[in-house]
Amino acid sequence: MLRTFLFFFGFISILAADTSSNEDSSLSGSFKYPGETPKLVSFSVNWFERHGIVRGIYSDNYFSKSEIVSGENGPNGAHLIVNFPTEKFGTKSLVFFLPHPISSKNLGQSLGLVTRDQLGRVKDLISVNNIKFVNSFNTDIQMQEESECTRGFGEISGFCGLYAGLISETEDRRNMCNLLLNDAVKLELTKEGVLFLHFGEVNEILSSPGHLIGRIPFNPQKMSVDIMGRICEQMVGVKSSTDSCKIVHLKGKFSHEKEIKTFKGTYRISEEGTNKDCLYKLSLERKI
Repeated sequence: MLRTFLFFFGFISILAADTSSNEDSSLSGSFKYPGETPKLVSFSVNWFERHGIVRGIYSDNYFSKSEIVSGENGPNGAHLIVNFPTEKFGTKSLVFFLPHPISSKNLGQSLGLVTRDQLGRVKDLISVNNIKFVNSFNTDIQMQEESECTRGFGEISGFCGLYAGLISETEDRRNMCNLLLNDAVKLELTKEGVLFLHFGEVNEILSSPGHLIGRIPFNPQKMSVDIMGRICEQMVGVKSSTDSCKIVHLKGKFSHEKEIKTFKGTYRISEEGTNKDCLYKLSLERKI
């Protein structure tokens, strides 16, 4: 059954005085991956944190250009987990261990990284070096607010924020999706270039469930985006088995319409190995 809803919502800033509730962070560095021919791996992790739950994007020059990051941040420290769809070079996952609170001072000159095989067994304990860490509450970033959402955003410079508006379901094979049952669907482009679909209010008190779609390319030369991601866990509003993987695909264009920043496009979810998929049409305005 096709459903069309019109959503217009006020926006509550996600920046809060309590930095443990909402943070946008970036970590980069390098580590030597062991083997017959050791490889120097340069990596970056961009993530946001909501009440101790971490979600983000990992990329490097060896394992993968884009993988989903999950994890937690608590009083005993934080762990960031990168799970690869299949074992790569003998490794199925990377786990970064960070101190609490996470800061440039506490990170020091190195941090720990554990690699695991496809059975979850620890393979290697690796030291990460050349660390660079920033988050949205660092003083040096606050002093350069004018550069937020500009460096690396190319033609999409200045379009970060939360978008809401008209969302309609145009296709749903075998009734797989129920995204519109929630009355607070919003699309967010973070200051790190991550696209996230929220199913709940976004503020400093509540943690919003949603879909992590992916990251825009560095310095895009056009206003349009064509982003695909892979999620191998239960998804909000999607009926499927827990061990199935879904491909999410956001395609559309950011633009100015009468001084209002907008996004128009489509969002498709497809289950691997089946003919189940659903398609939504988006016509959104930035609510900042």
